[in-house]
Amino acid sequence: MDPLGKTHAIPSPGAVGTSVAVPTVSRGTVETGAGTTMRHLLIQWSGMGIRGVQLEYNGDPLGIRPGAMSLRLRNTTKNMDIGGAVRVLCVPQGVQWEFHASDDSKTSAAFRAQIVSLLENSPDVKSYPALQLAQATQTFVIPPASKVGYQDWYGYRVASTNAIRNELLALHGAMMPMCCLIVEFGPSHETNYYDVCLACNDNCRWPADTLYASLAKPAPTISQEVFDKKNALALRHGGTAVSLDAPATGSASPAAIPV
Repeated sequence: MDPLGKTHAIPSPGAVGTSVAVPTVSRGTVETGAGTTMRHLLIQWSGMGIRGVQLEYNGDPLGIRPGAMSLRLRNTTKNMDIGGAVRVLCVPQGVQWEFHASDDSKTSAAFRAQIVSLLENSPDVKSYPALQLAQATQTFVIPPASKVGYQDWYGYRVASTNAIRNELLALHGAMMPMCCLIVEFGPSHETNYYDVCLACNDNCRWPADTLYASLAKPAPTISQEVFDKKNALALRHGGTAVSLDAPATGSASPAAIPV
């Protein structure tokens, strides 16, 4: 699903069960030309997708899990002679990020060579002419790669340094909750400008005394009438009756129930 929807409107935070869906929209421009080499854009969920003023008032969330994520590309070049192409590959695995030993803000040459080789040899690569992207916006949805990882909660950390960012990329790449989208902007004889828009919706949980926690829906409850019917059905099948006031013998305490 594309978090922006058909109208391109930016979504607002809203309740999703007992958590809150928080949107993030990031925009940028990629420039290519005859004198430039290929440029690559890798998109992978890393558990640090939330940014905005709201965190200054609410504090960081206790937990985060991936929601929806999409990428939109549009060639905004004001030129009738548009050349070049963009290649896109969506893989259902995380990538092994490798950074330069002396500068951990840049990826290593071996890592970049691995990405180029993957794009050259994978049969799933799709190519889009630059002219086609100038005529219409192309949307790529990054789906969950693992249903288990997609439903798990992860600790939220702010990537305040390159080292923390690299650690988070390696950690969540190994968990593989989401696919990795690889985009290659090829060189062209004329300068091309691509408008890039990344939209995310992350599900978060905040402490009970914060504003965002009040947006979450309360946990579902069961009425006495429905409970009595389920009890009667269990007794007819040889089960044991339980009470709403006291947990059944041997049941887990609320603190031990995984969420």
